Amino acid sequence: MAVGSWKGEPLHRLFPRIDLSQDAIYPFFDRPRQAYIFAKYLRLFLEEPYILRSDSGAVEDRVETDVFSKLSEDANVTFLASMAHNAEGLSPPKGIVQLPRLGRTEFREALANNRVVVGLGNPALSPTPWEALCMGVPFINPVFDWDRDHPEDRTKWNAQQNGVMYLCLDEPHVYHVKCGDRAGFEQAVRKAMDSPIDR
Repeated sequence: MAVGSWKGEPLHRLFPRIDLSQDAIYPFFDRPRQAYIFAKYLRLFLEEPYILRSDSGAVEDRVETDVFSKLSEDANVTFLASMAHNAEGLSPPKGIVQLPRLGRTEFREALANNRVVVGLGNPALSPTPWEALCMGVPFINPVFDWDRDHPEDRTKWNAQQNGVMYLCLDEPHVYHVKCGDRAGFEQAVRKAMDSPIDR
């Protein structure tokens, strides 16, 4: 049975079953002003697609960016991540607090206590954004391909999590940000800090 349609075709995609029976759910304004970076591996800052890619495409811009540290100061946001250091000699960008590696229970606890989850561009097809949404935590969804002549035509978009587009989820639940749009990224983080969502 089709669950909807996209680009005129029926959708038969199976979305993940999320069991929240064991999870803590925190009231939105009781949560710290935190944003969780959705990345298991530090190398995801170096891979395409990447939400904050620069026009120059320089890899150095990705890890030496001051976007996170400036936004931390200007918007009073703490960026958290729990990433394996699998890129030699690389540290997280300034402004990101590196948590220890988290087990499944600790990860879901950490996820639930944020005001937004930030996608970098990879991985695709993960249950994490869905889990976050079910816990009342919005998701910043990087859009990495679009029609440059018709940039708002979503039928031409490709994103980290296309499923949230198929279901027409939008702000304040999902903030779709085109890769390279640093101003749009900053605006999405700022909005998400003060825009509670239902579960």
